[in-house]
Amino acid sequence: MLSNKMRYFSPGLLLVFAGWQLALAEGPAAHHSRAEMEQFLLNADVVQRKALGVGVTNSEKAALSDGKLQHNTHIQSIDVQNNSFTTSRGTELNFKDSYKYTIAAYRLD
Repeated sequence: MLSNKMRYFSPGLLLVFAGWQLALAEGPAAHHSRAEMEQFLLNADVVQRKALGVGVTNSEKAALSDGKLQHNTHIQSIDVQNNSFTTSRGTELNFKDSYKYTIAAYRLD
């Protein structure tokens, strides 16, 4: 569940974190527990957003901060379903792509 500070995003918002080292605003990177990381996600503000400009899902790069820590993240809000999806590499039938798949992977982890 996302904090009230982040509810202005679409309901399909998902923050995907890679490598999870939060940078201290005044010092070197520190390692944090899963519980600390989840609290950060619940309480941090989005301080900057930028479209990635690559890929087909229109995802964004964002910076989150809780006043002590800052972390760059990836915002994915896609939730589409089509009979087919065609790119230069071919066609996929019964195409589905959703932020929900990443949530499921996170919970399984």
